[in-house]
Amino acid sequence: MTLAEYYAVAYPDVSPSGADQQFADKIGVARWSVTRYRKFLHYPTPTVWARIKHATKGLVTADDHLPAIAKTQPAMAARSKPAQKRGKAAVKKRAKR
Repeated sequence: MTLAEYYAVAYPDVSPSGADQQFADKIGVARWSVTRYRKFLHYPTPTVWARIKHATKGLVTADDHLPAIAKTQPAMAARSKPAQKRGKAAVKKRAKR
């Protein structure tokens, strides 16, 4: 279950931004952070995920957000290249440091 789906169950009569504020207060982060988590614009740290899982009694987990993150921001998965594929130029720059 995603945060948006959880809000529909837990906060049925509250606007999304109002639900973000209430949930942010519950887990101890800023409202804008929760908004970004809900919209898949940012991925929470493991500590925050533990708080989210505890606050939702296990209904919302990090695994529920992984496919959505990959679909909305595929470039994030491609950013990090293994060291052997970086090329000679990158190795030379590191050697100069």
